[in-house]
Amino acid sequence: MARDNMIFACSLFRKSDWEKVDGFSEDMKMGREDWEFWIKLLKNGGKVVKLPFIGFFYRIHAGSKRKKTGTNQKKRERIAYLNAKHPEFF
Repeated sequence: MARDNMIFACSLFRKSDWEKVDGFSEDMKMGREDWEFWIKLLKNGGKVVKLPFIGFFYRIHAGSKRKKTGTNQKKRERIAYLNAKHPEFF
């Protein structure tokens, strides 16, 4: 998680856990806002369970947000944001 967002697009979490960490951060505008959410959930003892099968396929096209926020500049912005917001994690 410190190097890349390793939790994929299809995930489940408890509402109480979401509330405990104040949900997604609305100030993370450079994409991959779920990455910061997972860090908030996991850094205080949260756990992840990976299912042993492929449950869906994720299609990416040229106009998708993932492509638009996949530039090196956006990646640097994300890393700087995460480092500043969660220095104890990194």
